[in-house]
Amino acid sequence: INAEYMGTVFNRIIEIGMSTLFKVALVVLALCWSANALKPGDCEVCIKCVKDFAEATQKSKTFEQMEEQMRKTCKAYTDKHDKRFCYYIGGSDDSATSILRSISQPLKNNVPAEKVCERLKKLDHATCALRYNKDGTVDPEPEPEPVPEKPKAKPKPKPASKPTKKEEAKPKQQPKQDKDWSKVEFESMKVKELKDILKTWNEKCDGCTEKGDFLAAIKKSLPKHSPEALKAWEQRDSQKEKDRLAKLEKQKEEFDNDKEDL
Repeated sequence: INAEYMGTVFNRIIEIGMSTLFKVALVVLALCWSANALKPGDCEVCIKCVKDFAEATQKSKTFEQMEEQMRKTCKAYTDKHDKRFCYYIGGSDDSATSILRSISQPLKNNVPAEKVCERLKKLDHATCALRYNKDGTVDPEPEPEPVPEKPKAKPKPKPASKPTKKEEAKPKQQPKQDKDWSKVEFESMKVKELKDILKTWNEKCDGCTEKGDFLAAIKKSLPKHSPEALKAWEQRDSQKEKDRLAKLEKQKEEFDNDKEDL
């Protein structure tokens, strides 16, 4: 066997190995793409809002002008799903953070709304978790639960007779202490439990139908009944928001690293 023949065989082996490696790389990239690709029904609120943004920003020349138009579009929304999406991306006045630039940049480059939402899903999964009803309407307000009938008043007991010496010798029972509301997580309670608390406090909740309405009524009444519980509630909300922002920041860093690798 001469050296030229061996060299030809060696080069052929290298070509086959490189071809196989290239195919494996293509398969890995395809799997990664399919894992991040949107499925039917995913990100429907995001896609609808991003299409609205694209239409509203057609005449905008700079990113700042585009983002201002996006905020105006958010203010005009009346659907609670659209408003919640605007809160997540920074289009609302009370948003804690903003990722509007992650929308304005691809829109300026005519990237489809579906692709924009794929990227947003990597930054903050909550942006794609919002869904409309199947018929496209807003969630109907739940019917109020029937108020339980008040128990009939018990007949007044007869006046107690004077205690005997033996009864006086017994230690008196300590009065029952009030519940420590500062350790109660009202957000995890059911609607019926929230109603019972308001009833115990002799507080009314006119027009309340959803759980959020009863939570708002309890929070409004806490300064009178348990200021410590209100402080604990606000601390829990603050911690939850910090955790959400930290998670969002981490996902944003991972997304930026992925872009650099690509």
